[in-house]
Amino acid sequence: MTGPTAETVAVVMVTYNRADLLARSLAALVAQTRPPDAVIVVDNASTDHTTDVLDAATNPGLQRIHLQDNTGGAGGFHAGMSAAHEQGFDRIW
Repeated sequence: MTGPTAETVAVVMVTYNRADLLARSLAALVAQTRPPDAVIVVDNASTDHTTDVLDAATNPGLQRIHLQDNTGGAGGFHAGMSAAHEQGFDRIW
């Protein structure tokens, strides 16, 4: 945040067995001119090396939600958007 009126931003990402793409996406978020205050990654019951990618990630404000069952894109975004909303972020990307 850069001042008293700056808005907080959370990014919600949903992933399912796309660990390599997730790693690239997380790296791209770090490089943004306005980095998000939080990155909420919803792992939609992945069976690949998604956990390893998240363990290695250095994104500030990284949060994980691991779903036991794959709820599809809509279910994953519902979980992530709900988490961001409950935390009071002004903007959700």
